[in-house]
Amino acid sequence: MVGENEGFHILFNPWVVYRRLGDHRSILQFCQPDCIIETTDKIILIEIKLAHVGDSWKQLRQLYEPVLRAIYPANKEFAFLEIVKWFDPYIPYPETFYYCESIMDAVVDRIGMHIFKPRGRRREANLDARYTRVTDKSK
Repeated sequence: MVGENEGFHILFNPWVVYRRLGDHRSILQFCQPDCIIETTDKIILIEIKLAHVGDSWKQLRQLYEPVLRAIYPANKEFAFLEIVKWFDPYIPYPETFYYCESIMDAVVDRIGMHIFKPRGRRREANLDARYTRVTDKSK
């Protein structure tokens, strides 16, 4: 498993099967969180979106949290993150959130916002293509 040697486990898109109280025994429900990080002291539940939306709160708090709290031991604490590429602070959101720079620093019982800013090769490759020199001087 990813991160096992570093003291945490990462589960990508795990399918979770559950039953709601009051439903017939044969009715199964399914949910699939984007990512779960299990550390020694907490569970970090992650929802990944292209842009910040209020629907992430419903998924984190009203679907995944109750289901996963029933699965994990009662002494495990939960932290919640929405990872986005584009963030608009004026999108209505049902709960106050905080900016979380490092995913592993997620605060227990709060929703954090992590803005994904990819860096690296893609930009360098574009710059290289734009500044390629022509070495053939015969033309």
